[in-house]
This record gives sequence, C-alpha cells and structure tokens, in this order.
Amino acid sequence: RLKLIQLALAHSAEIKVSDANIDMSSAQLKYAKSSWLNSINAGANVNEFVINNSPSASFFPKYNVGIAVPLDIFSRMKKDKAVARGNIEANAQMKENKVFMIREEVQIRYENYKEMKEVLMLQQESLEYDLTANEAAKKAYSDGEIKLEDMNKAYQVYLAEKAKLVSKRRNFNAAKISLEEYIGLKILDQQ
Repeated sequence: RLKLIQLALAHSAEIKVSDANIDMSSAQLKYAKSSWLNSINAGANVNEFVINNSPSASFFPKYNVGIAVPLDIFSRMKKDKAVARGNIEANAQMKENKVFMIREEVQIRYENYKEMKEVLMLQQESLEYDLTANEAAKKAYSDGEIKLEDMNKAYQVYLAEKAKLVSKRRNFNAAKISLEEYIGLKILDQQ
C-alpha cells in the first residue's frame, strides 16, 4: 500500500500544483524582504554657479544631496512579508490535505480492487462447479437417469453463473483501471 501511495503522490497533478504554489509563495517572500530597496530614492545635484566658477557661488549652496524614504516603508514591508508567509502556510496546508485525500483514495481503490479480484476468483470457482454439474446432468440424461427438464435446469444454472462471471470480470477490470489511473502505472495480475 505504501508503494501505491507513493506512486499516486508522484503521479498527482494536484501535488505538483501545490508544490509550485509553495515555490511561488517563497519567491514572493524573498521579494517582500527586499522590496524596501525599490522605495528609497536618492538624488544629488551641483549648483550651476559652482560649475562656472561664479562669485555668486558663495551665496548659494554648492551642491544638494537628498534621500526620499516613504513613511510607510516598514509597515508595508512587514505586511507584505506577513502575506507571503501566510500564502506559504496556506499552500502547505492545502498540500497536506491533498496528500491525506490521495492516501485515503488510493487505499479505497486498492481495497475495491482486492475485493473485485476475490469475487472474480470465487465466481470462477462457482462456474467450474456448475460446469461440472452440467456435464454430469448431460451424462445422466444420456444414461436415462434424469429427465430433460432436470438437464435443462442444470444448464440454466450454468448459464446464469457464466453471466455473473462476465459481470464480475467487468467490475474487477473497472476497479483495476480506477487504481491504475490513480497511481499512473499498469498492474500485472497473475490469474
């Protein structure tokens, strides 16, 4: 069962999407941690009179330097990081829930498969018994030991069991296909 669950988890598109969502949320967290760099602006300029060596340069500032820092930079950065961490946690919880659901579904499908396989084997045994009984009824009729109606009843029982076998085989194949679809591999049966 553990191997089947591992195969189903490796084959699951939902798990791959969850992993991608976690990776994207982690990237958003990294971006949020460094987003403060985009908010800071720096600037500088030199006075025109200084460049021209004008005597008026002593009355004006020779150069200007400035840094603009938004007032909400720290609160915005904190909020962005909290949102990114929340997304990581939410995606991790969603992945954990999907893993649990896949584990449960694989086990249910495996139990259905085992049940249908056992029912099919029992039906095959029953058909073999009824085939033997039908052959015995034919021989008894040819020997004059039973009437035609008794031979026909044995044949009808055999046909009913054969029809049940067809239905059981279909149910088994459906359970097998369902499990194979979920784990992404073919199951080889020894019958």
